[in-house]
Amino acid sequence: MKKRISRYMSNRTVILAIDSGGTKCEMLAVDAATGDIIREVRHQADSLPPVCRPKQNFGGAGRTAEMLSYCLDEMLDGLDFQKLLPTGNVSKEMVETELARHGLTAEDYQPIGEIDGVFYSQAMTWGIAISAGTGTVGMVWPPKEKQTDGPLLNGRVADVVQFANSGRLLIDAVGPLLGDWGSAYSIGLDFLRRAYREQESQAEPLADMQAICAHLDAFSGIERKPDETKLTDNYRHLSHFIYTYTDRSIIASLSRVCGDCAKNGSELAENVLLTAGSDLAESVIRAAKRSGIAKMDFPVLASGSVLMNDDIVFGAMKERLEREMPQAKLIRAPRPQVCGQVAARFMKLDPVNYRAVMLNFFTNYHNIHNKKN
Repeated sequence: MKKRISRYMSNRTVILAIDSGGTKCEMLAVDAATGDIIREVRHQADSLPPVCRPKQNFGGAGRTAEMLSYCLDEMLDGLDFQKLLPTGNVSKEMVETELARHGLTAEDYQPIGEIDGVFYSQAMTWGIAISAGTGTVGMVWPPKEKQTDGPLLNGRVADVVQFANSGRLLIDAVGPLLGDWGSAYSIGLDFLRRAYREQESQAEPLADMQAICAHLDAFSGIERKPDETKLTDNYRHLSHFIYTYTDRSIIASLSRVCGDCAKNGSELAENVLLTAGSDLAESVIRAAKRSGIAKMDFPVLASGSVLMNDDIVFGAMKERLEREMPQAKLIRAPRPQVCGQVAARFMKLDPVNYRAVMLNFFTNYHNIHNKKN
């Protein structure tokens, strides 16, 4: 791509928020002075044009870099600004490399962790936040001292600058080798295992296995040799495929296939999702007991692609919490963590007067997405 040359038609400062992971990339460009949304870019890895699709041999980090590159090209094409303030959940080195292709620097880059972004996006001062995306990560902010307003939910704007100094407890971030309980990776892996075992006992092709093979064939098409057998023609080539092409992100992408199969009546797929929801609830229960907040009412903020988009997982998590720990008030985040990255930037720019512009930004975001829906 050609080096970007800004014409500086305006003197505006633009916040560029980046949420890039193993299976999707989302970006927001927001006017720092007004909170107006200038541009939004969002892509799933398996929906990118084949020439831009992340290369399998890069692994998870390489996939993130490829999606970041593709989405940033789209975001910066014709974007007018005087100053760019990038912020996000990826490394400064990765952002620096990509911005340099456009003649820009990452000197003002502000990293915002995944769970920090979730808390900021909802203006919460304490509680449990759990994000189930490609992996699962959760944090507890125990109330070391009673907050004057208590937990702040449902989009209320509040002063949440102080929450970053409160106690933190990382919960159940066990990593891909142990399954990242309730994550897209664990769902995809469990679905793949169960479907394969079920197929082994059947003479005719199962719908679940056909859906898995079709998805993996499409995802790996740019890498596959011309004479290589497609999985839809012979599912027994699956083991070769897994060792040759697959990384954690591809397995995670099967979670959406599992969700589609469950909606189409697959009992096997539904059971996978119910198990994931129960696992996420157990993570919350254990964390609440360990952090000492189990006997009080506390908010649980559910975020990430799995909990934001899959009603079966969210419902199973909610059902178990209501049964075993009713004081946990589960809330599905109405805004993604990329909004939290923008909010954190507003606070840093003007710690005293940020509320009005942040409220305008939240309102604009909801208005745009309500029209889309």
